[in-house]
Amino acid sequence: MISSYHHMKNAISWTLALVVVALLVSACRPASDGTMSPEELYGEVMEIHDISMLKIDSIYIQIKALRDRHAILEQDSISDHNLRKKEIMEAITQLKNADDEMMDWMKQIKQPEFEDPAAGEYLRAQRLSIIEVDNKIDESLKHATYVLNKEKMPK
Repeated sequence: MISSYHHMKNAISWTLALVVVALLVSACRPASDGTMSPEELYGEVMEIHDISMLKIDSIYIQIKALRDRHAILEQDSISDHNLRKKEIMEAITQLKNADDEMMDWMKQIKQPEFEDPAAGEYLRAQRLSIIEVDNKIDESLKHATYVLNKEKMPK
């Protein structure tokens, strides 16, 4: 169990490092505003998507760690862990929902005809949508980490 925890911690650390590097690279680009071409907007939307996708492995790692923790609590017949198990299951659900939202977003995104006058508006809406998905991924990962780390807190 300890080696599994260290493996998970290392994987999350590497993923977060990649995300930080990607964010730093994207921060060096000009701010997006109404002057961006549809091609540039599409590139930005896909860049946000790519950064978000780097976090999907962390979702699966966290789900496994939470399931492992839940299984350990299930085996403990001495203490009542119902509240703790419920909290773990809620964290798993939040992670799965964030992953589902990413998959749903990917199914609906379409590369528009860049010369279409509506392309810019469509892509600005898609940028907002993928940012919301990314925020939900971040929130679910943060919450899962909190739930897992609660075990280590002194009681």
